[in-house]
Amino acid sequence: MENRWRVQDLVRPLKQAAERLGLFPGMSDQEREAEAWKWALHEFLALDRRNSLEGLGCLGFSLVRPRHWQPPTPLLAWGLEENEVWTFFEVLLDTIRLNAAILFPEIVSPSDEFFAPRNREYFIRGHGSDATSHVLSWSPSGAAVSNTRLDFLQRLLERLGHEMSRDQCVGILNRIWSSSLNLKDRTSCWHEYFSEYALRGGHVVYRMKPQYWELRPSALDSSIQWYHCSTCHRLTLRNVRGVCPTYRCPGTLRPTDPDQFLEDNHYRRLYTKLKPIELIAREHTAQLTSHAAAELQTEFIEGAVNVLSCSTTFELGVDVGQLETVFMRNVPPSAANYVQRAGRAGRRTGTAAFALTFAQRRPHDLAHFSEPDRMIHGQIHPPYFELANEKIVRRHVYATALAAFWKQDQNKGTFGNVAAFFFDQDGPKLVEEFLTRRPESLRRSLERIVPEPLRDRLGLEDWSWISDGDGMFGDNGVLTRAARLVRGDVAKLEQARQELIQENKPSDHILRVIRTIKDTYLISYLSSHNVIPKYGFPVDVVSLDVSHALRHTDEAKNLELDRDLRIALSEYAPDGQVVAAGKVWTSRYIKRLPDRGWRRYRYAVCRHCECYQRVLAETDERLEQCRVCEQPLEGRMRGEFIIRIRVHDRRQTAGKARRVPAGSNMDHPHVFLRGVRGAEARRAHAGRQNDHRRRSDGRPDGRHQPRWFARLLSVFQLRLCRVGGR
Repeated sequence: MENRWRVQDLVRPLKQAAERLGLFPGMSDQEREAEAWKWALHEFLALDRRNSLEGLGCLGFSLVRPRHWQPPTPLLAWGLEENEVWTFFEVLLDTIRLNAAILFPEIVSPSDEFFAPRNREYFIRGHGSDATSHVLSWSPSGAAVSNTRLDFLQRLLERLGHEMSRDQCVGILNRIWSSSLNLKDRTSCWHEYFSEYALRGGHVVYRMKPQYWELRPSALDSSIQWYHCSTCHRLTLRNVRGVCPTYRCPGTLRPTDPDQFLEDNHYRRLYTKLKPIELIAREHTAQLTSHAAAELQTEFIEGAVNVLSCSTTFELGVDVGQLETVFMRNVPPSAANYVQRAGRAGRRTGTAAFALTFAQRRPHDLAHFSEPDRMIHGQIHPPYFELANEKIVRRHVYATALAAFWKQDQNKGTFGNVAAFFFDQDGPKLVEEFLTRRPESLRRSLERIVPEPLRDRLGLEDWSWISDGDGMFGDNGVLTRAARLVRGDVAKLEQARQELIQENKPSDHILRVIRTIKDTYLISYLSSHNVIPKYGFPVDVVSLDVSHALRHTDEAKNLELDRDLRIALSEYAPDGQVVAAGKVWTSRYIKRLPDRGWRRYRYAVCRHCECYQRVLAETDERLEQCRVCEQPLEGRMRGEFIIRIRVHDRRQTAGKARRVPAGSNMDHPHVFLRGVRGAEARRAHAGRQNDHRRRSDGRPDGRHQPRWFARLLSVFQLRLCRVGGR
């Protein structure tokens, strides 16, 4: 370091060292240079104040003294030596660096996510801060406000034995800015150290240039003197009469040797002693195709990939050989989950397992953090299902009754879609007539499946389950309600369509909605209206269609982006984003068939009784008065939504109706909703659109840049291997 390197001199060696380690795959020369600049600036700004190279005494930064700089006479009169006055200036100007009010090189953007959470451009001026424009004030902006510079000056004067008021200290700072720095004067020795910038309105602000800061690598030069604070224990290169430069710290600076002072510090040992080992991290989630997941597991077992970021898909049934370490980013829900996750490691004889759990700041994690034995040695209860669950058993009874009904040859024509059961024939009436005959085979089937304690409650013996208060039929029967709802919706749509026809207005969109309702797969309709059970199958699954992105990125072919409907409502709604395969995928549209339409509803929630009510959007019905409390429906709890439809296409094959398999073009419509803003689109998704897949655009995820090697300073023989990103 005899050449007294500056910040910009670090970029080229960083770039060369990273190239030797293969950290820049696929990057152009300019992109590699920009990445090296980001690493250097990350340390220069000390974004991670305590664990940065500067915070650990590995690398410091000192300001180059201007050639014609002279210490202000009033400061010498305080009893300070010339070098102490210069150090005082360094402390004041160092606050500009640490607040990121610097001039970034052209190839690096201050808004790059690499610099989060302070990824924005900052400025400074003599007086008057502006949070909106990210402008800092050299002197405090208000009478009751302080800042790091004023605080240090007040504590220094107190240490020197000078009594001065706050206003006098602010006046000193103002004179240092206007007279000593005097940035407006082009002949000032400090003029070249700053870049001038005009905001809107003509207000002039400044940024400091990083090229006037020298590197002080104590790892190579043991003569560099560091100081540590007796109170906050932070390290610094600048010492003026022992006053700590940390804001409002009353401690005293003392000379120290970082090797001894931080002998047991984990990060300093990593930076100074660890040999860099390339970490290749990949994500393993249910979003991968089976083939891609199998390939990734093979690469991990063979060592081509040595870090896997996994979802709970890795919890069961996956053997990855000599896995040594498992990190859990939160405390698992139960002891059973913990055993499964931690048990991935140490499954081979002769290997040691290491499992580390990070407890987040939430009640569940903190409770187990304070009492870890409950999780590690906790009891694992076998899963069980309560057979005597009346609601579930009732739906099984109805499903068994419908199955027996459709086994009759004369009734098979009512099976298929909603139209066949509720419109082409009166399916509910036929079912009721069938059940009134009390078929003996059905009675025997029900006796086999209904638990003994529930038989009397359901009325199995006298067949009252058909039409009792919670039965299939009657005024409040589940099948009666389902029939009334779908027939009522279609009748209202037909009425609205006829009105449009009489007015010579287009009505095809209503016809498409009617067709979509009638083509709904009957089993889906009955299960979604509580007539029959869903049997736990993922029927409410939404897919994010990324197949069109194959022309832009190869990652799309390895993805199967499916979500449960409740999660998809937020993640897959237009403008929603998910991370998969190292990219951010942004949902753009909702898909539908050209000859189909969605059931659109207007809804409102009464702010008086909180009653929810809805009407078909295509009709003239208005939501003006609550149907329960008769109060006006006012407020913001209203909007529109669409309901998902599972389309059923009846095609005659060998004289029998056949349902088109899920995943065919008949199941997933294809019309884009363009021009719908994010908030409105999310409201449109408040219904249950099951099979309406969304298109998406894959874009590189800036959060997955090789930030884990941001502290690479191999030119100083400091070695670091850090995994970062989100």
